Order: sequence, then C-alpha cells, then structure tokens
Amino acid sequence: VIDAGRTISLNSNREMIHALPRYFIVDGQNRVLDPEGMHGQRLDVEMHIVTAEINAIQNAMKCVESAGVQIDTVIAAPIAAAQVALKPDEQREGVVLVDIGGGTTEIVISVDGSIAHTAVLPLGGVNVTRDLVIGLRCPFSVAEEAKTLHGHANPKVVSHNEPVTLSSFGQEDEQNVHLGLITEIVQARIEEILSMVMVEVKRAGYQDSISAGLVLTGGSAELPGITAAAEEVTGLPARVGGTGEIYGLVENVNGPAYATTLGLLQWMAEPIDQSSAGRNPETSNVFSLLRGIGRLGRIFLPQ
Repeated sequence: VIDAGRTISLNSNREMIHALPRYFIVDGQNRVLDPEGMHGQRLDVEMHIVTAEINAIQNAMKCVESAGVQIDTVIAAPIAAAQVALKPDEQREGVVLVDIGGGTTEIVISVDGSIAHTAVLPLGGVNVTRDLVIGLRCPFSVAEEAKTLHGHANPKVVSHNEPVTLSSFGQEDEQNVHLGLITEIVQARIEEILSMVMVEVKRAGYQDSISAGLVLTGGSAELPGITAAAEEVTGLPARVGGTGEIYGLVENVNGPAYATTLGLLQWMAEPIDQSSAGRNPETSNVFSLLRGIGRLGRIFLPQ
C-alpha cells in the first residue's frame, strides 16, 4: 500500500522527494500505526508527500556536483533538521519546527508522532541583514556583523542608548548608532517571520494540535531573545532546538545552525522506516553515524 501511495500523479515540472507514511487504516479503523498482524480486508495509508520543482532540484545538484561531491540522494532540509531537533514526546503532542535559514524559513509540523505538513517561506536571516543595511545605511558585511554581535529579538532587555560604532557609506568612515535601533530592526523582521509561520500553521489546519509549541533552528535561532519573541508572537511555548546527544567536537556543531547538517548524516545512517508510519528514531550520538560510513563516503568524499 505504501508503494501504491507513491504512484500519485504529479505535474510534469515536479518531482517527489519524500513519501512518508503517517498512519494506516484497516477496514475503516483509523490511525493504526502498525497494521502488521491485524486481520482485515482493506488497507489504506495516509501519507505526507513532499515534492519540489525539477529545475530547482537539478540546479541544486549541479552546484553540489560542481564542487566535486557525488550526490547519493535528495532530502528536504527541514525534514532532516527535524531528525535531530525534535524530541519524541514533542512529535506525539504536536510541534512546529521553524528552521530560519539564510534565504528561507522552513516549517515542519509533526502531529501524533509523524510529519503532517511541510512548507517553505521566502524570508530568512538575510532579510534581517538587508533591513539593517537600509536602516543603518551601512555595507552588507557590516550589517551582518552588527546582527551577529549586537542583534537581539527582544529590545525590552537591552540598553537602548548604548552606542555602537559601525562602518558606513558616504564621506564618513564610521558612524555611531544606538543599540536600541539595531534591536528594533531585528525584532520587526523576526516577528514578521514568526507571524507568517503561524499563518501557515493555521492555513494547514493544525493551530489547535501543537501543544508542544515551536522549536527554532537555523542560524537565526541563535539570536538572543528569539524564544521570548516567539512566545509573545505565537502565544505558544518555544525553545531553541539543539542537535541531541553528541560527542567529540561538541562546541563546533552542537547548535541550531547545524541541525540540518547533522540531520542529513542521521538520515543516511538511520533512514526513517517508511513502513512504520514515519516514526523517527531517537537521535543517537555522532559516533553511531559511522554505521553508515560507506554511504557517507560516497556523499562527502570528492571524486
């Protein structure tokens, strides 16, 4: 029935990336997680299908292959991040993963232990930086540094009149701006992104099913005060998603910015069992990823 579910008709310009079973239906008995061993005449499956434009996939693959890296498979980034950032109890009770990347914000809604909805919003951390370029009238690299060093998503807890020296355009090489201006610009865009996330959650019909709230990942999730901003905008509990229990270079990779990267490694080492309603295995330490070293070698070693 899973194989049959994958044979859906798609537009000629789209390609299926994932077909993740959510639950099975046995003779009308709904939400059966594992039908093996049950008696019945009719078996159906509820699946979450993820597709993408073929041109977008091919362009991304071409970029990777031009760097001398062989591609083993294509995985949707937010689903990979969900592998390591979400806890099993959060997935059971309903949770929204919000991965705020550079140019996009990716959403995964997990309900009853399986992925129910995915979406991509055309805003990300680069939009915060561009807002600072406009508001502070400074070069992009300076705005990015200001965001990283002084950015805060909750202006209420910073000293608004504290001066910050930045390089600028024009005749003057430097300018002094107030810290409050930087944080207000950052807050405005972060709140817009979070509001758009909630619009998507409501559009998908899951606003009443996410008791566990939001889990924030991506580079912008490292902004101070972002959890408080998320809770204020959405009215839901929020936390910054880590990368589970890992050993070794913990300080280098144990943060929300690396959730997708470690999720890809986790997926290749322990792919989701697509015959068990998409239930994700619990995150193990990085050394367990060595079980998939043969496949990982094909992905990451230059040819």
